[in-house]
Amino acid sequence: MSELIKRVLVAIIGIPLAILLIYFGGLFFTVAIISISSIGLYEFYIICKSKNFESEMILGIIFGAIIQILYFYFIQKEDLLSTFLSQFIAFIILMIILMIVALKRGVLGGIARISTTLTGIMYISMFFLSLIGIRSLFNIEKALQTSLVAFSYHVRAANYVYGLDDRGCGFMVLSIFIGIWICDTAAYFIGRRFGKHKIYPDISPKKSWEGGIAGLIAGGTAFVLSVRLFNPEFPFLDSLFIGMIVGITGQIGDFAESLLKRDANLKDSSNIIPGHGGILDRFDSILFVSPLVYIYLLLLVMFGK
Repeated sequence: MSELIKRVLVAIIGIPLAILLIYFGGLFFTVAIISISSIGLYEFYIICKSKNFESEMILGIIFGAIIQILYFYFIQKEDLLSTFLSQFIAFIILMIILMIVALKRGVLGGIARISTTLTGIMYISMFFLSLIGIRSLFNIEKALQTSLVAFSYHVRAANYVYGLDDRGCGFMVLSIFIGIWICDTAAYFIGRRFGKHKIYPDISPKKSWEGGIAGLIAGGTAFVLSVRLFNPEFPFLDSLFIGMIVGITGQIGDFAESLLKRDANLKDSSNIIPGHGGILDRFDSILFVSPLVYIYLLLLVMFGK
């Protein structure tokens, strides 16, 4: 079976499934994100291991999932204080356990193990957690409306800001994915046809400025049009800014993952997805885009009209 056929089959199955999970959100979406994140974190630790940077892999994956579970649980309860306190406490407990394990293993490689484990959680688990945050943003809005913070930031008490209710948040996540998919597609085909000026040939020899600019324009436009279609209450200017985030940082995320693989002399992060490589190969762009979009939307909710 050719690589193209594998890619098409994965897309036929994967895209409708992704749309359903995004649309319904809740526990099913969160479980999917935790599963994808855990596999991605495993891939990250394997990449590091190929460079002789050992990690506490099992501990890192478990705590990465725990942090995401705690976040989802308290956000569903609309309890902002417990949401952020649980993250803080989880990281303290993780650090203590890592130090105890390091003491047990001895001096050699202790700093590398601790650093690699924590870097993986911050880069993979926390960045993926942003998707859960965007999909659950309406819960944060409700929590703000009933907290003292609402009086400081003038959060509207009656309606969801810019239509970001449960349905609107689902469409926002979907629009982000659509923007990234279109960005990647445009960058690939335009770069392949017209690309002459390489962006960073040492990291990714095939990526060109022509393809990158085409990806930015196409991905940003696709995001804006998707938002206008699914969530017309959302301000055009804000959708344009987020579209730029999608088009620019998505490609930076691609370069970042290419850097890790090239440093480790690997073609793919794994072969778990037929024809596509690993989780990090497919979700490298969303890893960079989702935290920045989440921050933007949080600020919009807190300081919006």
